[in-house]
Amino acid sequence: MSCPRCGDEILEPVVGRDAAGIIVSWLHYCRIQPDASRRLCRNCLGRLSPREQNEILDRDYILGDIPRALWDNCFGRWDSGGDARMDDLRAQCLKCAADPPRMFSLIGETGRGKTFAVVSILQEYLMERSRPWEVHRGGWRLGKFCSARSLLVEIRRTFDTHDDTEADIIEDLARRELLVLDDIFHRQRDVSAKDMAFEARILYDVLDRRINAGKSTIVTSNRSLASIADIDDALVSRMRLGPIIIMDSTFPDRRPGSIVNL
Repeated sequence: MSCPRCGDEILEPVVGRDAAGIIVSWLHYCRIQPDASRRLCRNCLGRLSPREQNEILDRDYILGDIPRALWDNCFGRWDSGGDARMDDLRAQCLKCAADPPRMFSLIGETGRGKTFAVVSILQEYLMERSRPWEVHRGGWRLGKFCSARSLLVEIRRTFDTHDDTEADIIEDLARRELLVLDDIFHRQRDVSAKDMAFEARILYDVLDRRINAGKSTIVTSNRSLASIADIDDALVSRMRLGPIIIMDSTFPDRRPGSIVNL
């Protein structure tokens, strides 16, 4: 199917900004008549035909492999609640998006908004470097969002298959201009020393390759720097190559009632 105005083929949702500057997605962004672009949001999903939903919208990730559930995390929806520290954090995140340092780290307890902040950075970074109709899954390789836990599961899966290898996955992460590694060394009771050592090795390989290649990396963790150093002090040494923001218990909890993993 092609757009009757600009002639572009309509394959999947694309991403842009609405009048308020909030990042949204369209079924199609028309270059000739942007006002005629068909905007896609959660409220109008039900108005699409089952065929459109299945063939076009039935995907979990878009724009830098950001999970669909996190699409709404962007600077346009940032609410500091009058907290000066959150305003300062927003300013530092915007600066990171405009000119990413080699390393940028957010360390803090669960529920403080670390993932919200880094997804906002990645979206802003991608949006400022492409026209909206060019930003879509499969056609954009500048940035990537990756949870540390999902990365480890993906790598372990290669041990039993003959498709991608561990080297292939690390190579994909190494070549991205901006990589977000979310929730490294997640605090939980059932993690063995062997699993922790495995994660440390993978993260070291990824960070070391990216730093040597001059790429920018953002990491988040709900562990303290001292706790991460106890696992692998070489990782903390690399994290110190850029800003480290500590979001301790005095920062507002963005998820009231959430349980902090100990």
